[in-house]
Amino acid sequence: MENKYLSYDGVFFNIFKMIYKLLLLNIIWLFFSIPLITIGASTTALFYLSGKIVRKENINSIFSSFWKSFKLNFKNSTIIWIILLTVSYFIFVNMININLMPGLIAKYIYIIQLIALFEIFITTMYIFPLLSRYHVTIINAFKASFFIANRHFLTTIKCLIFFPIFYLIFSLNSFFVLFIVVFYALWISYILKDRFVKYAQVSDEDER
Repeated sequence: MENKYLSYDGVFFNIFKMIYKLLLLNIIWLFFSIPLITIGASTTALFYLSGKIVRKENINSIFSSFWKSFKLNFKNSTIIWIILLTVSYFIFVNMININLMPGLIAKYIYIIQLIALFEIFITTMYIFPLLSRYHVTIINAFKASFFIANRHFLTTIKCLIFFPIFYLIFSLNSFFVLFIVVFYALWISYILKDRFVKYAQVSDEDER
């Protein structure tokens, strides 16, 4: 009798097959992110596939599916990525300059800038998963991501929990970078898998 654990459709084979898919997905994301300007599009494609994995949808080819999403979302994802990067940079530089200024007003302005930077960060966590799943304009992507991130702050905290874990794991061994990005995408996709649905139902956005 064939061992159900060692057969082609057995437990161990499926585990190794999944590990291979995740490793491949992480490597593809790293490769497509090398130009830096393409990080937005590659991250959207990453979430497109991690979302399918979480929802247990069929994926015929990791690379083909990644490339499909990368091309489809390249323009909007790249524009959004540039906007996020530019605004974050100016706020960060402004915070450094304000921190050198004396007085109570400077401290208040610094706190406001810090809150703004945090808002950009949590909006970023939602915007690429949203782009990966729905046809949405750039403006609506920003509005929806900002609203959901603040309206469902407990969900946002759950998403944020991964970052200290990410830092701890990566500090132990840099080898884990081969998996850590895709694990983060899976975590976010799992947390958000039902969060967008009710908003999509009352909007004109079409699911991919």
